[in-house]
Amino acid sequence: MKTQCKTIFLLLFMILVVQGCSSSSSKDDLPGIDINIDKINTDFIIFEDPIGGSANSHRNNEFLIIRVKNLSDSQIEFSPGYIKLFAKTNDGWVEIEDLLTQPKVDEWLPTTGEFPPGMDVTVIPWIPDIEEPTPVRIFFIGQNVGTGEKVGAYMDIELLP
Repeated sequence: MKTQCKTIFLLLFMILVVQGCSSSSSKDDLPGIDINIDKINTDFIIFEDPIGGSANSHRNNEFLIIRVKNLSDSQIEFSPGYIKLFAKTNDGWVEIEDLLTQPKVDEWLPTTGEFPPGMDVTVIPWIPDIEEPTPVRIFFIGQNVGTGEKVGAYMDIELLP
């Protein structure tokens, strides 16, 4: 019982920390992202999986396990191509490649009441010729099934060579 309580507490703490950090900045004009700023990191959030994410190295061309958690009262629908990766450059955010082939069908994120753990997703960020640590923004685009609104969430990491 103590182990379950500790795990739940850790998960809730991480959600609060990630949401607090992620919500504080804007999407900074990411190319191809046309979501109202009020709908980012509100209906759902993304963060490193507290268990599987411990294996994340944050290195270029290596797996990164991300947890997606629904904060709304409705399911979130993700259409093909819903994951976008961006690297921060002197010219702003530039889309980079995800080497992992994403699903070609719609995916659904149940509400927390329906499925409390949320959904794990894996990406493989790739920046050719990376020579130094680079800020990378991982952005998910979805639609709140209950409201029909386009919603999104992002997290920032530092990608290592």
